[in-house]
Amino acid sequence: MRVKNIVSGFPIVMLLLLFCGAELMINPVGNFPLNDDWWYAYLFEELFVKGHNTNLSWVSTSLFGQLLITKPYALVFGYSYAALRFFTLMLSFFTIYFIHSICKQHFKLSDGISFFICLLVMFNPLFLCLSNSYMTDVPFMFMLVGALYFYLCYKTTFRFFYLLLSILFFSTAILTRQITLAFLPGLLLVEFLHLKKFDFKLLFLFTVPVLVLFVFEYWLQNSSTNNGYNFVFSEGIKSRPGEALMTFSKRWVHYLSISGFLLFPVLIPYVIKQLGSKIFRTLSFWLALLVCIPVIVSIKNFPIGNYLYNAGIGPDTFYDVYILNINHAQNEWNILLYLMQAMAALGAFSITLLLISSFKILIGNLKKKEVTLQNSFATYLLLSLFFYYLFLCFTTGIFDRYIMVFAIFALLVFAQTHNNFFPNTALTKLLLLLFVLFSLAGTKDYLQLNRTKWEAVSFLKTNFHISDSDINAGYEHAGSSRPETPEWFDKWRNIKPSPYLLSKGPVKGYSKFNFFSYQRYLPYKEDTVFILRLNPDFLN
Repeated sequence: MRVKNIVSGFPIVMLLLLFCGAELMINPVGNFPLNDDWWYAYLFEELFVKGHNTNLSWVSTSLFGQLLITKPYALVFGYSYAALRFFTLMLSFFTIYFIHSICKQHFKLSDGISFFICLLVMFNPLFLCLSNSYMTDVPFMFMLVGALYFYLCYKTTFRFFYLLLSILFFSTAILTRQITLAFLPGLLLVEFLHLKKFDFKLLFLFTVPVLVLFVFEYWLQNSSTNNGYNFVFSEGIKSRPGEALMTFSKRWVHYLSISGFLLFPVLIPYVIKQLGSKIFRTLSFWLALLVCIPVIVSIKNFPIGNYLYNAGIGPDTFYDVYILNINHAQNEWNILLYLMQAMAALGAFSITLLLISSFKILIGNLKKKEVTLQNSFATYLLLSLFFYYLFLCFTTGIFDRYIMVFAIFALLVFAQTHNNFFPNTALTKLLLLLFVLFSLAGTKDYLQLNRTKWEAVSFLKTNFHISDSDINAGYEHAGSSRPETPEWFDKWRNIKPSPYLLSKGPVKGYSKFNFFSYQRYLPYKEDTVFILRLNPDFLN
């Protein structure tokens, strides 16, 4: 049987097999935290195991929704880091399922294109890496995409049950990330623009999640929580309006460059195909080129963020990279970084051109009164891209993983507005293969580095009876070993040198004590995590 027929008959089965195969290669097993998910696991234990409600705030996310949906799973499988990581993997695949259903059932895309879109999402290096942690990003995507899927089901069947499910998913999403607010106004606006008769039941879709958020907010402010909770962009509006305005005018460079890189397997073949036509004579072409000049000027700062910047390597210790500014493993693979920058620059131009043309197409459909569910939803997605960008510009910080949502939504917009967006060429297939390999290798390296660091920590604690407070193994270890006191933050910032330090190279004032090796794939080489011991006379 030909591959095309297999994909056509069993797309979800094929996607599941590919997903499981990828995870077998990555090997997500290991009871250790990644990035900040030690904090989320700690909060889950505090809330649902010990019954406490303290420390329930974390800067710009309430994350209660993620903890809430974890509880039924944890009752069966427990709440270790490994178990919580597999919970996120489960939500990750259901997100892929929702996206495939939206493409196939509601956008009426072909089996091949729907399958291809799901591959781009599944092997998005941010999506795949975050799927192997207990961070909030993939659970948020699951809730958001699920809410939109059930909204579309309601629009095609008008069964109130689907509307209730959409409200439930939106409400859970808004308790995981307040930025869900950015995805609600567009629904009402599109309904007013595209429909002759407004469906007033959809007001529940907007009001109930917002009401849930403010009830939860009120409970936090009046409960025994230690820190309370600030509305996500209130601080930026009240105290830094000038800074917020400046941020609004410059952050799009990050959106274009990172989104361009995350979608380059399809963007670059598309723009090459367009350059063969007369598109260079159009205003859209020159406008896109003008917009991308700042991207090209600032491309030396790409990639940014704590995931994409470390793709293929994973972060070194906090002490090495951010305090001493040494041992940057990225120096070993400059060629790959230059390739990533080139992909980001070409992708940024392509995605700008596509956004401009999508806007023109949707405005044209509106003027012609060509109202279809597909056009309405594509308009909504395009509006949501703007609202999402606007919302994040009023927050105090941004990470590359936030832009993952922007890239996935842009992909769905282009799939609906451009019939020839997915050229079936050898270049497309080659770039997709490179994309998959990069994402797999980067995620595997990230897991393996952290696994090795925790093996070194276990070695010290088991054989030498050294306490956590004596070991600087990076902020995951500092946080997860002492989360109940503010002291972990001081240790995270390394204000005081620790007797033992995990590093990828020599550090002033320390001598080598032991080492652990692991296989790295980007670049392909054997790498080492060193245990360093503080020299007795260093502080004298």
